[in-house]
Amino acid sequence: MSRSRRHNPFFGNACCNSEKKDRTICNRKLRRRADQLLRVKDPDEFLLPLQEEVMNVWSMGKDGKGYHKPKPRSFCGMYITQEDCDEEIKKSMRK
Repeated sequence: MSRSRRHNPFFGNACCNSEKKDRTICNRKLRRRADQLLRVKDPDEFLLPLQEEVMNVWSMGKDGKGYHKPKPRSFCGMYITQEDCDEEIKKSMRK
């Protein structure tokens, strides 16, 4: 996988790499709550519960995603060259 790279410069806002376990738990709770409500209420008046009603989204690993576009840095008041800027962009887009 030496040539693998990111196609879009979006990164997570926290130290967590993935929210897969959090999403799995949340969806399991959501389906369980929907099944319970469907058994109790009339199906014609049934509304699906929201994710916020089942689990606190702020307790998940990430705080969302952000767009990251590297900007040229300056060293001692002098701007770096375009080649250095291109290299910095390549480094940030590695997986």
